[in-house]
Amino acid sequence: MSVTQTNLTAANATAAHTSNVTGTVRGRSQTTPGAPGRSTTNTGGSGTVMIVAIVLGLLVVILTNVYIAMVRSEAAGRSVEVYRFNKELQPGHVLSERRDLVLVRIPEEFADSISGAIGPDNIISWDGQRLAQSAREGDPLTTALFRESREALDHKIADGKRGIALPVNSRNASGLLRPGMLIDILGTFSEEGDAPRTLPVMERVRVVAVGTSTDEAGGRPGTFGSITVEVEPDDAEALLTIARQVGRDGFDIAVRNPREDRTNFVGVNATVKDLIGIQQ
Repeated sequence: MSVTQTNLTAANATAAHTSNVTGTVRGRSQTTPGAPGRSTTNTGGSGTVMIVAIVLGLLVVILTNVYIAMVRSEAAGRSVEVYRFNKELQPGHVLSERRDLVLVRIPEEFADSISGAIGPDNIISWDGQRLAQSAREGDPLTTALFRESREALDHKIADGKRGIALPVNSRNASGLLRPGMLIDILGTFSEEGDAPRTLPVMERVRVVAVGTSTDEAGGRPGTFGSITVEVEPDDAEALLTIARQVGRDGFDIAVRNPREDRTNFVGVNATVKDLIGIQQ
């Protein structure tokens, strides 16, 4: 064999060997994808993790929005009823729930910011009371509207009326009576040979002062021995005469519902006048 043939034979053998090695490497790379140290990379697992994270994020957003909507709905449902004026009113006006007010519902947090707001639960204490402050249409009804400066008692008496102080038995109304309320005045009378009788003397009389207090919106007085009421001039004279007959025990009083307009008589009871000899 010549040198040339020997070199060709060796070259062919080397090429064949290289081809076998390359084929073996390719085969292993295809049969063991992603093995450590290999160049082939598997991205399927990372894609699955990313999809799960996106789904969980969307779920958190949805649940958060649902919770916020529930909280807002619950807050909107918490409301209270208060009164507002349906017209402009001036100081001295006698409040009428039916004619002067409208009942509205407002959120609870707004009601908390209105100091002394008056609602259905306590309107009975203020219906029929005189306003001490002016009120505009739409203003809320509050206790502050009934407070006034230390006004002299004579300025509280309406034109054409008289203020008269009467001795009273405060035991049956202690802590209850307040200036501005409407009351019935009762007296107990004794006749010779007969048992004492308690009769109504006047009905639906406005109280101007309780003891020395004229504050219609302040604290209610405790024990007191006299009240000042607003009456017609003729009734004032009759009441003074009757007070002397009643004596030291004084008159009894009964607080009226301000919404009740009905009375059994006007002025001083004629039966009481006849009983003690007051000319009609």
